[in-house]
Amino acid sequence: MKGKIETLALLELNELKMKHSKSENIESTKLRTASYLVYQRLTKYEQQLLFRLRTKTLDVKMNFDRLHADIYCSLCKLFPETQSHILQCPDVVPKQ
Repeated sequence: MKGKIETLALLELNELKMKHSKSENIESTKLRTASYLVYQRLTKYEQQLLFRLRTKTLDVKMNFDRLHADIYCSLCKLFPETQSHILQCPDVVPKQ
């Protein structure tokens, strides 16, 4: 029974995936946890951060742009607040 449920779930997820441009060319043959989520050297916080970055649920303005009239970085006010920007924002990253 469990195998049939997994097969049906995989089939449905693959059909859903075809509707998204980023994942339409990725072929999944079985259900399994992403390797970065079970990597022993990452802390739970790091795993959660990676998951949020990959699914665009990290709380930055451009991930939820319809909620913000001002899309510019809350810190430097120079660039749109995107995930890639916050990782290199001059007001966050120390100058070397």
